[in-house]
Amino acid sequence: GIAFGMILLLLLSVALVADRLMTKLALQADELAHQRMAAVLHASALNAGLAEQRAGALLHASAQDDATKSEVLKGLKAAASTFEVHRNAFERLVLSDPDRTLLASFGQAWSKYAAMHDQAIKLSEEGNSGQARELLAGDAMQPYEQARKVLDEMVEHSRKAGDVAVEAVAQLHLV
Repeated sequence: GIAFGMILLLLLSVALVADRLMTKLALQADELAHQRMAAVLHASALNAGLAEQRAGALLHASAQDDATKSEVLKGLKAAASTFEVHRNAFERLVLSDPDRTLLASFGQAWSKYAAMHDQAIKLSEEGNSGQARELLAGDAMQPYEQARKVLDEMVEHSRKAGDVAVEAVAQLHLV
C-alpha cells in the first residue's frame, strides 16, 4: 500500500513537472513564431518604404513647380518616418546571426542609397532636375537594387524561420 502510494506520488510529480516544461516550451515556441511573423511584416514594410522613397525622389525630380516639390517633400518626410519605425521594429526582432548579417548588409546598401537619394533631392531643389534623374537612374540604382534584394532575403529568412517555429508549436501540441 505505502509503496504503491509513493510510486503514484512520484509519477504524479514527474507528470506535473513534464506538463510545466511542455507548457513553457510551447509558450516559447509560440512567441518565436509570432516574432518571426512580425519580422516578415516589418521587412515587407521596409521593402515598400524603400520603393516609396525612390518613387518620391523621382517624382520630386520630375516636378515642374515648387508647390508640387513641397508636397512631395512632405510625403517623403512622412514615408521616411514610417520607414524608420519599421526599421527600428525589425532591429528589435533580430534573433539570430543570419538576421544580424542581413540587417548589416541592408544597412550598408541603404546608407549608400540614402546618400544618393538626398543628393538627388538637393540637386532637384537647386533646379538641376535632369542631374537628379540621372543620378537616380544611374549610380543610385545599384545600392537601391542591393537594398531591395537584401530586404527580400530578410522577408524570406524570417518567413522560413517562422514556418519552422509554427511547425515546432504544432508538434508540441501533438505530443
